[in-house]
Amino acid sequence: MRASRTYWICLVVAASCTTLAVGCSEASSATEDATADAGANGDADGDASADSTSPQPSADGSTEDPEDASPDAPGGPSVRIDGKCYAICQTSSDPDGDGWGSENGAACVMPASSLATSSPWCETPVPQTSYEAPSLSVSDETTSVAVIPRPPKLALDPPHNCPHSASGLTTWNPSWLGSDGVVAIPPQTRVLVHGNDDIPAGTLLRQLTIPASSELIFADQAATFRVTDIEVAGAMRLGSPTCRLQSDIRFEFDTDEDVSSAGVRSAIYDRMGLGIMVDSMGVLDVFGTRHQPTWTRLAATANAGTRQLVLAESVDWQPGQKLIVATSDRYDYPIRDQNEVRTITSINGGTTVTIDAPLAYRHYGGPEYQVEVGLLSHNIRFATADRILQAAPTFGGHIMVHSKTARISGAELYGLGQQNFIGRYPIHFHLSGDVTGTSYVTDSSIWRSNWRCAVLHRTDHALISRNVAYDVFGHCYYLEDGVEMNNELSYNLAVKPKILGPIDQASIDALNGPPQTGFTLRQSSEYAQPADRAAAGFYISNGNNRIIGNAASGGFAGFSFPNLPKAIGGSAERIDPILYGVSHFDGNTAHSAGYFWGDTGCVYAGGTLREVDDGGQKVLEYTSGRQTDPNLLRRTPEVFNNTKTFLCEAGITHWGNSPRAVNLESWDNGFLAKLFGAASIHGGLSVGRTGNTANQSSRPRSYYQRGFQFYDTRTQTILRNVVFRNYQHDPNSGSLSEHDSCALLGMTHSDQFTPQQMNATSGLHFVNVSEGQRICLGNSGTLASRNFNLIDNDGSATFINGDGLPAGPRLVGSGYSDAWRTSSACVHHDAWGLWICPLDAPHAVASVGTVPNANVQVQLYGIDNTCRGTNHYSAVEYIDAQITAPSGTGWHHVFPGGVPPTFDVQTLQVPANSFVVLSFTLPPSVTCSVAGWSASSSLTSLLASTGATYTTAQNTCFIRIPPTNLGSFTASGLSVANMTWRGNPSPTTYFTVNTGCAPSNAACQSVVSIIPTMP
Repeated sequence: MRASRTYWICLVVAASCTTLAVGCSEASSATEDATADAGANGDADGDASADSTSPQPSADGSTEDPEDASPDAPGGPSVRIDGKCYAICQTSSDPDGDGWGSENGAACVMPASSLATSSPWCETPVPQTSYEAPSLSVSDETTSVAVIPRPPKLALDPPHNCPHSASGLTTWNPSWLGSDGVVAIPPQTRVLVHGNDDIPAGTLLRQLTIPASSELIFADQAATFRVTDIEVAGAMRLGSPTCRLQSDIRFEFDTDEDVSSAGVRSAIYDRMGLGIMVDSMGVLDVFGTRHQPTWTRLAATANAGTRQLVLAESVDWQPGQKLIVATSDRYDYPIRDQNEVRTITSINGGTTVTIDAPLAYRHYGGPEYQVEVGLLSHNIRFATADRILQAAPTFGGHIMVHSKTARISGAELYGLGQQNFIGRYPIHFHLSGDVTGTSYVTDSSIWRSNWRCAVLHRTDHALISRNVAYDVFGHCYYLEDGVEMNNELSYNLAVKPKILGPIDQASIDALNGPPQTGFTLRQSSEYAQPADRAAAGFYISNGNNRIIGNAASGGFAGFSFPNLPKAIGGSAERIDPILYGVSHFDGNTAHSAGYFWGDTGCVYAGGTLREVDDGGQKVLEYTSGRQTDPNLLRRTPEVFNNTKTFLCEAGITHWGNSPRAVNLESWDNGFLAKLFGAASIHGGLSVGRTGNTANQSSRPRSYYQRGFQFYDTRTQTILRNVVFRNYQHDPNSGSLSEHDSCALLGMTHSDQFTPQQMNATSGLHFVNVSEGQRICLGNSGTLASRNFNLIDNDGSATFINGDGLPAGPRLVGSGYSDAWRTSSACVHHDAWGLWICPLDAPHAVASVGTVPNANVQVQLYGIDNTCRGTNHYSAVEYIDAQITAPSGTGWHHVFPGGVPPTFDVQTLQVPANSFVVLSFTLPPSVTCSVAGWSASSSLTSLLASTGATYTTAQNTCFIRIPPTNLGSFTASGLSVANMTWRGNPSPTTYFTVNTGCAPSNAACQSVVSIIPTMP
């Protein structure tokens, strides 16, 4: 068991320290920036997500809601579970094996249990509340819901307070440079370099050292410097925030070592060479010309063969600079690469750019979405020498900052990074700590990178903003260990992140792993970080960071939020990054990503990175897909605001428990989103087809345009104010409706999983959606298809002119049989395969499981002797004999093999203000009972009761099941009733029925089942 060093010191020195040391403060400095921002903008409306915390069992078998637990653990070390602190029990006795105990009347966690060892200690700051932007109302005419911000234009004052104009500077002395290329600046010296006048262009500076008491300052004078190793213990300055250099200054990382040799590359790595190393007290300032904006979007489609680009914003770029035009194809590297680099020859009016060579591909800039155009060239350039890249194509220079002060703005970083050498990235803040206001990378470009773009490693409050990254191996903008918090990544562009590893067809096909599981890969010489096999433009390993106004094109995902159950890399901080939910994700766009695997998305909250034991060594292991282990599952509420996605398999895929999307756009995607757990979308636009038809012809059959698919089990989904547009029948879709273009779908292939009451909608709009493509169910007779249901709270999901149903809420259920026909007012929609009924009390939806389950048949009947329907189980493979059907009705069970002496019932879901009457036929003179339940004197009294009761009448056992699983998941003013997962017994959900049938009673084995007549 881990112990808090602070705690033990306090315990020895002063007992009065104990409460302070282990106390659980709900406040956290990690939340201050986001909270202040939300308040300033009036955006924190307090309904980001409902609390879905599960009660924790106590020693006596009862349940204790953590919300009611004491916020301060009573002395001794304590752990945080679901946001609350619990003491570690002072005993190791755990008689019931549940990991919990009780001391002094309070719950505590057993020291040897997984709860005690896997949860964060109470010194850990609590995850911050998720920020939520205002949601928008929608109508048939709505064409956008996401508000995508652009960076404000910054004032450019005349240069002043220039470092190279300061007094007291010492002129560079050529004698400092020895014949071996080693230079040591004298201590306590501020040196000015006048470009190549002082250091000739061909000179190789093999080792340049700037002592802690010295500074090396560069004049605003064109120059090229060849460098191998630079150590900055003092300060290295190229301009300042008030004095941006205008001249072309080039630093070329070069060496006369044979970098084609693996041994030489390792030796360079060991000495931290071929780069700039900023020591713990060093300062690096790089300020080149600021260009605004550094990237924009097309204002019109640029067709193949054109030499003109029409931009959405006026730019101040210059002829001779290079730019990148992002792909508008569904696929990117390595399947197809339609990103194009060109050189500017002229600019007219700031928005019409002429380029040096015609485009080879079409780049879409239609009214629905527009691809990005980014500036690659800047006047201050750090680049790896071409001959180095030719000899070792994935090995180049790097910049590594150990200090709290490195400011890089208006720079170009080309060919940098040392692939699979940990810590050697184009720009890397390494263990810098809190760098509030002192470290940033802005208005720069990072391209043709061997490994990553900008990396934050155990660094907080840094700013990475308005940068352009292109053609990058591995994750690009990267938070390394999962402990990095309160940083801002804003208005950055990432184009063409490239997965590490082989790219032959068989290897690419292997990335499309088993459904939901994906692939698993361990750390090796080929993958120093195995998650790079799933490279993304933005890799956010801790959700407690501000991710605003960025754009991602290409990659396994555009934005990746991996699960890190523990911080990696030997971080001293005892935090579980997985508990820090996405808290301020706003105004981001992503496209042309997720194409490697059908279960990912342009925004992907999934995949798990953790340390595992491999032959006694700790190595990293990455699994790209879904996790069901609670310790590896995202469970903190997360909010994704104002997100625009296009040309994706899914706009957002989220494998965790509490995702919420507010103002989400999806264009030419396979799905609007794939959301699990208690999930909601408030304000959405899902468009199946746009004018970008030229880039859609190669979409695989299994990913035709679809809107939202409801899951088949154990989720809760709320959709409110969502527009579905342009979903029409595709004649090439084949026989399965799930493969057709549809706005809403049910997941109906499963014959093992049964939906409970999971889905609620309101404010849906369908524009240019044919009636048959509004809802595609696929009634195949599976459990999932027979039990599909939906609460249509305002009728907007199912309303058809003249359907004969009254206005208001509707209960929608599978039309496979008449089980969901709750009254004669119901309408059967043949094309959808659904019953649509007025949602009136007591009819809601319930779910009940019985064991044994082989070939059990359930016949539904109305308590008022109306409505007949049948739902059944037909194979022994079912995990449970679970039935989902309208509540407030009778559920008559038939046992083909005879009535067993006993059987178990699990009340998975019976909503408030409702009930289910479970019944089964018995031989004459046989009576049933349920231990601990009340016996009713008659069927009439049973129906009139409100509790858990049973009786025998009409040779039938009647069991009235009252509401269970009280409470609900609520979001956007809609609710879905809580539920229990089957096979998870507890005293509140399981009961045993004693049928009265002894094994010797032959009549019980041949009883003829008859649906009872109700009084």
